[in-house]
Amino acid sequence: MSFTRSLFSGTSKRVEGDLTFSVNDKDYSVTPEENGDWSYTLEYMDMLMDGDYISYIEGSNARGQIAEANDNLTVDSSNGKKPNQ
Repeated sequence: MSFTRSLFSGTSKRVEGDLTFSVNDKDYSVTPEENGDWSYTLEYMDMLMDGDYISYIEGSNARGQIAEANDNLTVDSSNGKKPNQ
């Protein structure tokens, strides 16, 4: 079994305050920089095993309108190598 410490990042536009980032059924609070860029590195205890996941990000603007997005991702810690190579 392999685990990967993953870095997630993105850019938020016209969003006020913190964002909620979710992956593997866990929620994390992220604070965008002034230009809207955000990033989050999963802690050791939350590292992802090799496999397929869906990540989600959600935030709201000053009017309370919600913006959300999701993305599919695959974790493959083999770096392109076949097992037993």
